[in-house]
Order: sequence, then structure tokens, then C-alpha cells
Amino acid sequence: MAGEIVVSEKPGETLRKWREIFQLSQKELATLLEVNPSVVCDFEKGRRASPGIGTVRKLVEAMVDYDSSHGGKVVNTMSGRRNNEAIVDIREFTSGITIGSIIETIEGEVLAGTEEIIERPIYGYTMVDSLKAITSFNAFGEM
Repeated sequence: MAGEIVVSEKPGETLRKWREIFQLSQKELATLLEVNPSVVCDFEKGRRASPGIGTVRKLVEAMVDYDSSHGGKVVNTMSGRRNNEAIVDIREFTSGITIGSIIETIEGEVLAGTEEIIERPIYGYTMVDSLKAITSFNAFGEM
């Protein structure tokens, strides 16, 4: 999380993405950080300088602590992803990218579905090693 925000070309958009993943409003995050909601809004809109590592640390800790105090659903979901050998790569985008542009970039082709799928935006992807997924799947629904 912190690394993604720090190295992002648009740290404000990346911060917003994470705030939304943790299902926090700008006002809620501002309350956790003990700042005015306009501070969070200004960071997200790029009206403030890119947050330094100290600020990013406070942001991440606030979101993780909030999630932990509410059952840890988001953090637990993410830690489960890292331990799954069948998942080769996971990426989330700060804004939607059309499936068509991804197909063009990787020189792929659509094998199933309709042409209208090409213009559908996606906000991330998960690359799965299907053989590992099948062989590591258990009856309890965990990989």
C-alpha cells in the first residue's frame, strides 16, 4: 500500500483507491488522522504536494488500524492473496482501462464473449496459474 502510493505517478488517485477499498469516506479518514477533511480531499485531487513517506505511513496505519478494529476484513483478504501460490500476479489500477487496450498491449485476442466486452473498463486483474489452482484447491473453498 505505502509503496504503491509513494511510487505512483498520481499518488492522490492511488490514495483515493485505497481509501475506497477500506470503505472510508474522506471525512472518516480525516477524523482518524485528526485533520480537516479538506486535507484528504486536497491530497486526492492533487492540490497538495505529493505526501511524504511520514504522511503515507500515517495514512496506511490509520486505514489498517480502522480495518482491524472492524474485524480486519480488508487486511485479511489481502494477506490471503499473498500466500496463494496459484496467484501469479495481482494489479489494481487507479482508473479504468478498457479491455481492448489491454488486449492490444499484450497482442492478445478475444476467444469468447461479445464485441461489446472490448470497451468495458476494468480496474485491475488477477493472473492465475490454472494448474496450481486446480491442484491446490481443497473442499473447503481455499487455495
